[in-house]
Amino acid sequence: MKARIPPKKKAIPPGIVLDFSPDERKKAAVTFKKTWEQLKNLLANKVFSYDQTERALQTDFLKQFDDLFQSIGKTVLSTELKDVFSSYTVGRGTILGVDEVVSYCRFIPIANFIKHDNRFSPEGVEWLYLAIGSNNETIKHCSESECNAQKSDRFGFCHFSLNTECGDVKIVDLTKFADENYDDFNNQLVSSIQRYKKSEEQIRYGIRMWGLKTYSTMLSEEIFVPIEDSQKKVEYTPFQTMAKYFEKQGFGGIIYKSTKYQYAKKLVLFDKIYANPFDSIDDYFIS
Repeated sequence: MKARIPPKKKAIPPGIVLDFSPDERKKAAVTFKKTWEQLKNLLANKVFSYDQTERALQTDFLKQFDDLFQSIGKTVLSTELKDVFSSYTVGRGTILGVDEVVSYCRFIPIANFIKHDNRFSPEGVEWLYLAIGSNNETIKHCSESECNAQKSDRFGFCHFSLNTECGDVKIVDLTKFADENYDDFNNQLVSSIQRYKKSEEQIRYGIRMWGLKTYSTMLSEEIFVPIEDSQKKVEYTPFQTMAKYFEKQGFGGIIYKSTKYQYAKKLVLFDKIYANPFDSIDDYFIS
């Protein structure tokens, strides 16, 4: 009698959960946070540093994200710098000294003056952080909030323009799915499976898209966890690791939500020559 050969199981990308119930979504969020904490603890204990990407890729968090990013994320989350500057108003602000003479140089990062860790870069790293939004007032308010400017502080604000030679530089946009939620992701996948039920390739793409959207949204939400100043050096290291990962993938920066002002976004550029200050400098006191 001829043995029956069991049908070959369809391959499903690793780590993807296909149960969309609230309980399972909570479990996925717990798993995400657990692997994020694992990455953070390894960095805090100096098992490897934020810029040792190959070591970081051995962790559960980045291993799974890399699987999604390599398959579809590089395309889906990518935008070019020329499109960013054509879509948004861009600028940078800073608190000024009462008697300080202000010039464009004040808005360019210089290593010796970067004494604290930023979200995606440690102290001393000259990455350019900019506010991007729909209009001047929006990005001004964002800059004031991000700088923790207080009433009566003297504040300087300067607009930035694209270095036209750098227009093709690719940026990772972590806000790509900001107008959607987990239920939207689930419904889109169910619809995709129903529509392409005879095409394994299309279903696999739908599953990966669901995974990328879910993972990216969880990563964006993690940015909004309140952090005490005394904890920033430890809490920021996983983000710095992610930034280094994106840089080594050939990207020139990241778009992410502002943690202080909901109506604008932030853009961090891995090379400060990508954009230049221009126009007049707004110099005023916070009212």
